[in-house]
Amino acid sequence: MDDEAASPGGAIARAFKSAPRDALRMGLPSKGRMAEDTMDLLKDCALSVYKPNPRQYVAKIPQIPGLEVWFQRASDVVRKLRYGDIDLGIVGADMFEELADGDPDLVVCHEALGFGQCHLALGVPMTGKFASVDSLDKLRSMPDWTAETPLRVVTGYHNIARRFFASKGFKHVVLLSADGALEAAPAMGSADIILDLVGRGAECWAVRGPWRASKPAR
Repeated sequence: MDDEAASPGGAIARAFKSAPRDALRMGLPSKGRMAEDTMDLLKDCALSVYKPNPRQYVAKIPQIPGLEVWFQRASDVVRKLRYGDIDLGIVGADMFEELADGDPDLVVCHEALGFGQCHLALGVPMTGKFASVDSLDKLRSMPDWTAETPLRVVTGYHNIARRFFASKGFKHVVLLSADGALEAAPAMGSADIILDLVGRGAECWAVRGPWRASKPAR
Protein backbone atom coordinates (compact mmCIF):
# COMPACT_ATOMS: atom_id res chain seq x y z
CA MET A 1 0.00 0.00 0.00
CA ASP A 2 1.27 3.48 -0.85
CA ASP A 3 2.29 5.85 1.90
CA GLU A 4 1.15 8.96 0.02
CA ALA A 5 -1.32 11.55 1.28
CA ALA A 6 -4.91 10.69 0.51
CA SER A 7 -7.49 12.43 -1.62
CA PRO A 8 -11.08 12.31 -0.33
CA GLY A 9 -12.98 9.17 -1.12
CA GLY A 10 -14.92 6.14 -0.01
CA ALA A 11 -12.82 3.23 1.28
CA ILE A 12 -9.87 4.35 3.37
CA ALA A 13 -7.14 2.71 5.42
CA ARG A 14 -4.17 3.66 7.54
CA ALA A 15 -0.76 3.82 5.89
CA PHE A 16 0.96 2.31 8.94
CA LYS A 17 0.26 -0.46 11.42
CA SER A 18 -1.25 0.45 14.78
CA ALA A 19 -0.72 -1.43 18.04
CA PRO A 20 -0.53 -5.21 17.47
CA ARG A 21 -3.75 -7.15 17.87
CA ASP A 22 -5.13 -10.47 16.70
CA ALA A 23 -7.74 -9.17 14.27
CA LEU A 24 -7.89 -6.65 11.46
CA ARG A 25 -10.68 -4.16 12.14
CA MET A 26 -12.97 -2.59 9.56
CA GLY A 27 -15.36 0.25 10.38
CA LEU A 28 -18.74 0.44 8.65
CA PRO A 29 -21.49 3.07 8.99
CA SER A 30 -24.07 1.89 11.50
CA LYS A 31 -27.24 3.50 10.20
CA GLY A 32 -28.86 5.46 7.42
CA ARG A 33 -28.76 5.11 3.65
CA MET A 34 -24.98 4.87 3.68
CA ALA A 35 -25.18 1.81 5.95
CA GLU A 36 -27.80 0.15 3.73
CA ASP A 37 -25.82 0.78 0.55
CA THR A 38 -22.64 -0.50 2.19
CA MET A 39 -24.32 -3.77 3.13
CA ASP A 40 -25.65 -4.11 -0.43
CA LEU A 41 -22.14 -3.55 -1.77
CA LEU A 42 -20.69 -6.29 0.42
CA LYS A 43 -23.51 -8.61 -0.58
CA ASP A 44 -22.77 -7.95 -4.26
CA CYS A 45 -19.16 -8.90 -3.51
CA ALA A 46 -20.36 -12.24 -2.04
CA LEU A 47 -19.40 -11.10 1.47
CA SER A 48 -21.91 -11.78 4.23
CA VAL A 49 -21.82 -9.84 7.49
CA TYR A 50 -22.62 -12.07 10.47
CA LYS A 51 -23.87 -10.16 13.51
CA PRO A 52 -24.79 -12.58 16.33
CA ASN A 53 -26.61 -9.93 18.34
CA PRO A 54 -28.34 -7.03 16.53
CA ARG A 55 -27.76 -4.85 19.60
CA GLN A 56 -24.00 -5.27 19.42
CA TYR A 57 -21.61 -3.23 17.30
CA VAL A 58 -19.23 -6.05 16.38
CA ALA A 59 -19.68 -8.52 13.54
CA LYS A 60 -17.67 -10.83 11.33
CA ILE A 61 -17.40 -11.61 7.64
CA PRO A 62 -17.05 -15.42 7.47
CA GLN A 63 -15.40 -15.24 4.06
CA ILE A 64 -12.52 -13.18 5.53
CA PRO A 65 -11.08 -14.95 8.60
CA GLY A 66 -9.42 -12.66 11.11
CA LEU A 67 -11.49 -9.60 10.17
CA GLU A 68 -13.67 -7.82 12.73
CA VAL A 69 -16.43 -5.49 11.57
CA TRP A 70 -17.24 -2.56 13.84
CA PHE A 71 -20.42 -0.59 13.17
CA GLN A 72 -19.89 3.09 13.98
CA ARG A 73 -21.31 6.49 13.18
CA ALA A 74 -19.83 7.73 9.92
CA SER A 75 -17.93 10.49 11.71
CA ASP A 76 -16.46 7.98 14.16
CA VAL A 77 -15.21 5.76 11.35
CA VAL A 78 -12.84 8.57 10.34
CA ARG A 79 -11.91 9.47 13.91
CA LYS A 80 -11.11 5.88 14.87
CA LEU A 81 -9.03 5.42 11.76
CA ARG A 82 -6.97 8.41 12.85
CA TYR A 83 -6.67 7.05 16.39
CA GLY A 84 -5.65 3.62 15.11
CA ASP A 85 -8.63 1.87 16.68
CA ILE A 86 -9.67 0.46 13.29
CA ASP A 87 -7.57 -0.31 10.23
CA LEU A 88 -9.87 0.36 7.29
CA GLY A 89 -13.39 1.58 6.69
CA ILE A 90 -16.07 2.73 4.32
CA VAL A 91 -17.17 6.33 4.74
CA GLY A 92 -18.57 9.23 2.74
CA ALA A 93 -16.27 11.79 1.15
CA ASP A 94 -18.01 14.51 3.19
CA MET A 95 -16.95 12.96 6.50
CA PHE A 96 -13.47 12.27 5.17
CA GLU A 97 -12.91 15.85 4.00
CA GLU A 98 -14.34 17.30 7.18
CA LEU A 99 -12.55 15.10 9.72
CA ALA A 100 -9.41 13.65 8.13
CA ASP A 101 -7.73 17.06 8.45
CA GLY A 102 -5.11 16.21 5.84
CA ASP A 103 -3.79 13.30 7.90
CA PRO A 104 -1.04 11.75 5.73
CA ASP A 105 -1.54 8.41 7.48
CA LEU A 106 -4.96 7.96 5.86
CA VAL A 107 -4.98 6.52 2.36
CA VAL A 108 -7.94 6.35 -0.01
CA CYS A 109 -8.13 2.84 -1.44
CA HIS A 110 -11.18 3.44 -3.64
CA GLU A 111 -12.91 6.79 -4.02
CA ALA A 112 -15.91 5.83 -6.17
CA LEU A 113 -17.90 2.94 -4.71
CA GLY A 114 -20.97 3.80 -6.78
CA PHE A 115 -23.40 4.90 -4.06
CA GLY A 116 -24.10 7.77 -1.70
CA GLN A 117 -23.99 10.41 -4.44
CA CYS A 118 -24.55 13.86 -2.98
CA HIS A 119 -22.99 17.31 -2.87
CA LEU A 120 -22.70 20.28 -0.57
CA ALA A 121 -24.96 23.16 -1.59
CA LEU A 122 -25.38 26.73 -0.46
CA GLY A 123 -28.97 27.63 0.42
CA VAL A 124 -29.78 31.32 -0.01
CA PRO A 125 -33.17 32.96 0.66
CA MET A 126 -35.01 34.16 -2.43
CA THR A 127 -36.47 37.19 -0.70
CA GLY A 128 -35.28 40.37 1.00
CA LYS A 129 -31.71 41.49 0.41
CA PHE A 130 -30.93 38.16 -1.30
CA ALA A 131 -33.69 38.50 -3.93
CA SER A 132 -31.25 39.30 -6.76
CA VAL A 133 -28.44 36.99 -5.60
CA ASP A 134 -28.01 34.20 -8.16
CA SER A 135 -24.24 33.63 -8.08
CA LEU A 136 -21.33 33.41 -5.68
CA ASP A 137 -19.91 36.63 -7.12
CA LYS A 138 -23.07 38.53 -6.22
CA LEU A 139 -23.15 37.01 -2.75
CA ARG A 140 -19.51 37.90 -2.14
CA SER A 141 -19.87 41.47 -3.44
CA MET A 142 -22.84 42.38 -1.24
CA PRO A 143 -21.89 45.48 0.80
CA ASP A 144 -23.54 44.00 3.90
CA TRP A 145 -20.54 41.84 4.81
CA THR A 146 -18.04 43.63 7.03
CA ALA A 147 -15.89 42.76 10.04
CA GLU A 148 -18.74 43.96 12.25
CA THR A 149 -21.52 42.26 10.26
CA PRO A 150 -20.02 39.15 8.59
CA LEU A 151 -21.90 36.67 6.42
CA ARG A 152 -23.38 34.17 8.87
CA VAL A 153 -23.33 30.60 7.56
CA VAL A 154 -24.91 27.74 9.49
CA THR A 155 -23.43 24.34 8.64
CA GLY A 156 -22.31 21.03 10.03
CA TYR A 157 -19.15 21.12 7.89
CA HIS A 158 -16.96 23.85 9.34
CA ASN A 159 -13.63 22.67 7.94
CA ILE A 160 -14.99 22.26 4.41
CA ALA A 161 -16.85 25.58 4.65
CA ARG A 162 -13.76 27.42 5.89
CA ARG A 163 -11.68 26.18 2.97
CA PHE A 164 -14.45 26.86 0.47
CA PHE A 165 -15.14 30.47 1.44
CA ALA A 166 -11.42 31.25 1.67
CA SER A 167 -10.85 29.83 -1.82
CA LYS A 168 -13.68 31.99 -3.17
CA GLY A 169 -12.35 35.22 -1.69
CA PHE A 170 -14.92 35.80 1.05
CA LYS A 171 -13.26 38.01 3.68
CA HIS A 172 -15.95 38.33 6.33
CA VAL A 173 -17.62 35.02 7.20
CA VAL A 174 -18.61 33.48 10.52
CA LEU A 175 -19.57 29.81 10.74
CA LEU A 176 -22.39 28.73 13.04
CA SER A 177 -23.48 25.27 14.20
CA ALA A 178 -26.90 23.63 14.49
CA ASP A 179 -28.13 20.08 14.98
CA GLY A 180 -30.55 19.36 12.16
CA ALA A 181 -33.10 21.64 10.46
CA LEU A 182 -30.45 24.12 9.34
CA GLU A 183 -33.00 25.97 7.21
CA ALA A 184 -34.69 27.19 10.38
CA ALA A 185 -31.71 29.39 11.30
CA PRO A 186 -32.15 31.96 8.48
CA ALA A 187 -35.91 31.98 9.06
CA MET A 188 -35.28 32.81 12.72
CA GLY A 189 -32.74 35.49 11.82
CA SER A 190 -29.80 33.73 13.50
CA ALA A 191 -28.00 33.03 10.18
CA ASP A 192 -27.96 34.39 6.65
CA ILE A 193 -27.45 31.25 4.56
CA ILE A 194 -26.87 27.51 4.97
CA LEU A 195 -24.28 25.07 3.67
CA ASP A 196 -25.57 21.51 3.81
CA LEU A 197 -25.40 18.10 2.19
CA VAL A 198 -27.90 17.50 -0.60
CA GLY A 199 -28.68 14.14 -2.18
CA ARG A 200 -28.67 13.60 -5.92
CA GLY A 201 -31.69 15.19 -7.54
CA ALA A 202 -32.70 17.02 -4.36
CA GLU A 203 -32.99 20.75 -3.86
CA CYS A 204 -31.76 22.83 -0.99
CA TRP A 205 -34.50 24.92 0.67
CA ALA A 206 -35.69 27.90 -1.44
CA VAL A 207 -32.42 28.40 -3.21
CA ARG A 208 -31.06 30.26 -6.16
CA GLY A 209 -28.63 27.65 -7.35
CA PRO A 210 -27.88 25.43 -5.58
CA TRP A 211 -24.17 26.02 -5.98
CA ARG A 212 -22.00 22.97 -5.69
CA ALA A 213 -19.42 23.41 -2.96
CA SER A 214 -17.93 19.93 -2.66
CA LYS A 215 -15.29 20.05 -5.40
CA PRO A 216 -14.25 23.72 -5.04
CA ALA A 217 -13.83 23.10 -1.31
CA ARG A 218 -11.17 20.45 -1.86
